[in-house]
Amino acid sequence: MKRAFTLIEMLVATMLVAMLMGAVSLAVGGLARDERAIAKRQNVARDERVLDLLRWDLLNAKSMSVGRDGVTLIGHGGIDRGKMTATVRPSWVVYRVARRGERAGVLLREQNYRDDTVRPERWSEIVAVGVRRLDVVAAPGAGLPEKVRVRVAFEDRVVDQVIRTRS
Repeated sequence: MKRAFTLIEMLVATMLVAMLMGAVSLAVGGLARDERAIAKRQNVARDERVLDLLRWDLLNAKSMSVGRDGVTLIGHGGIDRGKMTATVRPSWVVYRVARRGERAGVLLREQNYRDDTVRPERWSEIVAVGVRRLDVVAAPGAGLPEKVRVRVAFEDRVVDQVIRTRS
């Protein structure tokens, strides 16, 4: 006598496989959704960090110049490199996008102190990656304007905000 699967056994096995495949596809879809949500939160955190640093330096700047190489701020908003805390030392801060070729680059914040010409303590940090362009637009005139429009073009989106330069 030959042993074989009956039609009912085959239908039950097919139903079990279909239910397992449905559960797996739901789990994979949930993972993709969660991954997108996490990436969005990370982008928001990155955007806030960039804007917070720019806001700090603009609030503590006495003068600003915008050129092809970036934005130069002169004021007293230096940051201690070791502790990453604010100092009241006169400083010179430059924001610029460093890139190789046509690809997006990194947004750099370069700082050196102006009160010690022998040891200006120059240092730079990467503020954000995947940056195509940084635009800081201020109303023309002497001194630092009351408001500045900051536009950071990333690879996947643009952050555009008006920042007050005086509290």
